[in-house]
Formats: sequence, C-alpha cells, structure tokens
Amino acid sequence: MSAKRKVLCAVLTLVTSAFLAWIFSNSLKDAAESSAQSGAVLAFVQKILDALTGGALVVSSHVIRKLAHFSEYAMLGALLSFTYRAYTSGKKKVFIPALVGFLSPFIDEGLQFFADGRAPMLSDVAIDLAGVVAGVLFAMIVFSLARRIARRREKGVAVPSLAGASGDTEPTDLPPEDREEKAEGQRTSGRMKPEHRQSRKGNE
Repeated sequence: MSAKRKVLCAVLTLVTSAFLAWIFSNSLKDAAESSAQSGAVLAFVQKILDALTGGALVVSSHVIRKLAHFSEYAMLGALLSFTYRAYTSGKKKVFIPALVGFLSPFIDEGLQFFADGRAPMLSDVAIDLAGVVAGVLFAMIVFSLARRIARRREKGVAVPSLAGASGDTEPTDLPPEDREEKAEGQRTSGRMKPEHRQSRKGNE
C-alpha cells in the first residue's frame, strides 16, 4: 500500500469514526436538549421553505426528526463504503462495513435508554437502516461512474497508439527480430524500386 493510500485510509477511518460517535452522542441527549436541537433545525429549514414557497409549505418537527434519522445514516452508509473501498478494491470482508451499518441503528436507539425522557423506537431503526442502504447505493453509483471514466481514459490512450501502429511508424511492441526483419524488407523494397523503373524505361 502506497503512502498516499495509507493517508487516505487513515483520514476516512477517522472521519467515519467521528461521524458515528456524533450520531451516538445525539442519542445520549435528554428529551429537552434533543427537542431544542430539533427545533433549531426546524426553524432553519422553515426559513428556507418560506423564502422558496412564500409560507405555503409548513414542516413539522416530526418530519424533521425522521429526515434527520434517514440523512445521517445515509451519510454513514456512504462513508463506510468509501472507507472500506480505500482499504481494498475486492469484495472480501465486505461484511465488516455491512455489519457496522446494520448494528449502528440498534446501538443508537439502545443508547436512548440512558437518556432522560427518551425511549427507543423500532420505526426509527427501520428508517436508519433504509438510510444506510441508500448511502451504500450512492457509493456504488460513484464507484461505477469512476470505473467508466477510467475505462474511457484507457481507451482514449489506446486509440492513438493503434493508429500509429497502422501507419508508417514502426510499432514498438514487436520483438527485436521482427523489427529487424521488417527493416530489412523495407531496405530491399527500396533497392528494387529504381531497378524496376530502369527496366520499364528499357522496354519502352
């Protein structure tokens, strides 16, 4: 593994771990603190909607909470996929990010047992799992696009080399003995051309 790859792995691992810790920390907040946080987000989103729709669309705190669950776990799913792919491009040990993404919602909701005024909900676990799947699918689309771009670049490099090989230039991928034989043939044909012209003049 190159030094740049090691740095990338370390950065992605740190970012993913910090993001997961932030998710868990939100579940440890009591009901009052959690409601205040949701209220701040709701006010921010409502201002944007008021500017866009003129106050025609109103969002409830319940919708904001569910969207927050889905979006943060979608981000987690994408980060887990990117981190895993940084370590290996194969499909081995893919169960590691899948297991982390599957267990995290249950741990997240379980932590609410220790927060005053809060209780875990299976509906939130389902929303979180759906977010993880969405994040993984997003990462897969990114990987697929990256592979297509890489293949197009490889084809773009290969086409000029093939065009050069089909012309008068000598292909560089021939063995040395074949190149020498081709050069000898070109020299022989060059010597035969003047003799051929002289014989035509004599016949005329």
